[in-house]
Amino acid sequence: MIKHAHHGFDLDKPGKDSWRHREAGAMQVLMLSNDRWVLMHELRGAPEPTLDEQLRLLEPCDLVLIEGYKAAAVPKIEIHRPSHGKPPLCHPGLLQEPMNPDMLSFDEAYEKLLGFVRPVREVEEVDTLFAAGRVLAVDQHSTIDQPPMDNSGMDGYALRAVDVPVAGTRLPVSQRIPAGSVGHELAPGTAARIFTGAPLPPGADTVVMQELCEHAGDEVVVNTVPRAGEAVRRMGEDVARGARVLPAGLLGASRSPSSRPAPSW
Repeated sequence: MIKHAHHGFDLDKPGKDSWRHREAGAMQVLMLSNDRWVLMHELRGAPEPTLDEQLRLLEPCDLVLIEGYKAAAVPKIEIHRPSHGKPPLCHPGLLQEPMNPDMLSFDEAYEKLLGFVRPVREVEEVDTLFAAGRVLAVDQHSTIDQPPMDNSGMDGYALRAVDVPVAGTRLPVSQRIPAGSVGHELAPGTAARIFTGAPLPPGADTVVMQELCEHAGDEVVVNTVPRAGEAVRRMGEDVARGARVLPAGLLGASRSPSSRPAPSW
């Protein structure tokens, strides 16, 4: 959709870094988040881009709705509300291309818009990188568990909860398991130094965060009474093997901002 504003507007907030950069002379500022992105281009006295130039900035699509540009030579639909007390704008003297002066009802206009829509019935298999703007034909299911194994949710010590009946319990540290390494089976009454993301060693059922422990030579002092399963990310906790991760009918995400051609104006 393209909307032409007849008054000044700003999507930014005064005082923000992006606003200050524009005030300092930046011609373009790109803002983005997990939800959306917007490219702000300062005209600074230059003429507005033409309608054709604006259309070239949009993703390929079947239909573009344009608000404003009443004198442009494009097909038009006017929704007239008599309750506003204003006459219809639609008359041959206003438009470059004469159109039927008979006004459309809302339902007629809606049906006319739907008439431009052409359903896609063909199914084509493409690489994920080329799926932008396409509609998913079938459900997609995970072929793996994520995480692929029980692992530590933080830096700390892996142990058996039953081995720490009271705060201040001392346990010998029998092994060290950095992320990317696999430890061996944990002996009863011992602890393993473990780091975020490292696989939980067989026999351990809990991770106590390092802030609740004290290093004491070859031992660790656990200053809390842990519960079984604490700080452990279970296999398949995020996504289980066979779970549906993308439903049929989902519209693929659009291209990243870096893949969009720069405006020519």
